[in-house]
Amino acid sequence: NEKSLKARYRHGVAKARLAAFEEDDDTMEAKLLEAKTDLDFVTQEDNKNRDAIRELRAVMEQLKGLTKKRNAAAKKNFSFANALSGSTEDKPVDVLKDKTIIKTLKQRGDGGLWVVDEWLGKGSKKRCVVEVVISVRDGSKVLAKEVQVPFVLGDPDVPHGVQEAVKAMKEKEAAVFQMAPERVASTTPWANQALRKACREVTGVTEWEIVFLGFQVWDMVQEEGVRLLRVYEEGYGRFAEDFCSCQIHWKVTDLLGKVLASSRHTVSMSDNSLKPVEDEDATPVSMVVGESELYEPVEAVVRHLRQGGRAEMRLRRAPKIVQDHLKGCNSAVQQIMGAGSLGIPLSQITVAVEVIRVKPAPAGPGAEGWGGISDLVSDLFTAEQFFGARNDDAAERRFRRGLKWSEAMAVDEALSANDKSQVLSNRRAFKIGIAKVLIRRAGPVMDSGNVSSAQLKVAEEELKQASELVNSVLAEDPNSVSALMGRARILVATDDDFVGAKEVLQQAQEADPGNDEVKGLLRDVNGALAKQLSDQAGERLKDLQKHLQQGKQVKEALGELRNLADIVSWESILASKVGVPLKHIATNHEDPALRAEASSLIEHLQDLCKQNRPGW
Repeated sequence: NEKSLKARYRHGVAKARLAAFEEDDDTMEAKLLEAKTDLDFVTQEDNKNRDAIRELRAVMEQLKGLTKKRNAAAKKNFSFANALSGSTEDKPVDVLKDKTIIKTLKQRGDGGLWVVDEWLGKGSKKRCVVEVVISVRDGSKVLAKEVQVPFVLGDPDVPHGVQEAVKAMKEKEAAVFQMAPERVASTTPWANQALRKACREVTGVTEWEIVFLGFQVWDMVQEEGVRLLRVYEEGYGRFAEDFCSCQIHWKVTDLLGKVLASSRHTVSMSDNSLKPVEDEDATPVSMVVGESELYEPVEAVVRHLRQGGRAEMRLRRAPKIVQDHLKGCNSAVQQIMGAGSLGIPLSQITVAVEVIRVKPAPAGPGAEGWGGISDLVSDLFTAEQFFGARNDDAAERRFRRGLKWSEAMAVDEALSANDKSQVLSNRRAFKIGIAKVLIRRAGPVMDSGNVSSAQLKVAEEELKQASELVNSVLAEDPNSVSALMGRARILVATDDDFVGAKEVLQQAQEADPGNDEVKGLLRDVNGALAKQLSDQAGERLKDLQKHLQQGKQVKEALGELRNLADIVSWESILASKVGVPLKHIATNHEDPALRAEASSLIEHLQDLCKQNRPGW
């Protein structure tokens, strides 16, 4: 079975270990590439397999070492050839063979070829981050001077000409490039203001002096290089997973290294003003994985680390930083940062995280430190708080963990009757909690007319799961108010069945007459039902207008119209233009009884007009 993840993992690890015994570089590389193929397959099929990811990273580092070794040998041979043949590289080079990028060497670099095709491939899990210093001139006018900027090869934000220029260079090399305007024209936020302006306003050939400082290889954790990760130290012990309590430090910097937010910041007085400075002894920020209010990319990095781990994530587009993200930072720093970087769109940023401590999540019933029913009650309370704060992801995780724990306790024969009753009650509450999250998430999708079939399918599956949870609770307790409310919401979300929802809520109201939440939901359902009936009546009103216009079944149409007049909205009456055929019947119909009925209806509509449009 070539798709057996366990077999492919073990085969890959074995090949990687055997490669270490090879003295020949080519044989070693062949075994490492076999290992890479196996481990790539495992990590793509199971992207949460930490061991496979770690082994793959080690194999990639060994392959990188072999590449460096070969490049060093190539560099030595290349340098010797240059010494014999003269400085042929000093001549201008047409980089793309179309005269749009002309390179003139200014200072030789180190090494030889460095670009790996894999970094630019669409299916690759690696990306290369280069560091350069750029100066731009338009004739004698300096547009940008010595701007140090990192960027990702293949990033669509970065002008194509700049990327091709760097790919044609060696590390530590300096060169001048004559760039045609179409090669550098850009409006994207890829560098500082001066460089962006130079790209935005370019009209002719410009001179770009580039110094290639070096490059790093990062792991791609989101498609198309939107998010890249570089783990410097993975740490030790358990990975930071859901419900783990962690102490961390984090920092967000922009493209040019300016600090936008940091947990290590404190303030100092400088030039009669408070300025943020880094404090290496700052108290770490505490967080619970999956439930933190910290900046979302910070938690995304934490999940890749263990205790003592360090990593950075580069984001091409990033969510805004808001005040809640700065919890744990010095209050004065929050005020200073709030004036500059809060609430604005961010792009091309780096998030650095250091995990100081990881405390494993509670293991549940039977584990050391387990508190029994009190832990269930505490989890339920916390989950309800998250739900009330509309943090549905955190609420769902707590509800599901509580359900798992309560189901494990429910089969414990050592429980007393009273304790078992409490456990079952909590189990029902956890089921209803999960159902509430699913309904709130799926409801808007079902109501929206602009969603994909995949989104609609997910919403339908969630409502199906919610219905199963609610039904299981009602099977235990037919008068469960929360379950009845859940069933009513599902009826509305799936079929707009306001009649059925009203009946269910009336049952809930009988079970708990003083429940304000039931009253509020019933009021909403009654309002929606009235509107639904009005809309249906409005559609019928249009049909009646046609009958009257054509003189068909006039008696029946007038009778039905009188019944609908008090149900349908005044807007629907106006839209139907039913008054036109009514007036014609009232004045011209041969049957005096129908003329009288039509006149009576016109008077009734005039009264409705006065009630709804008193100014007319």
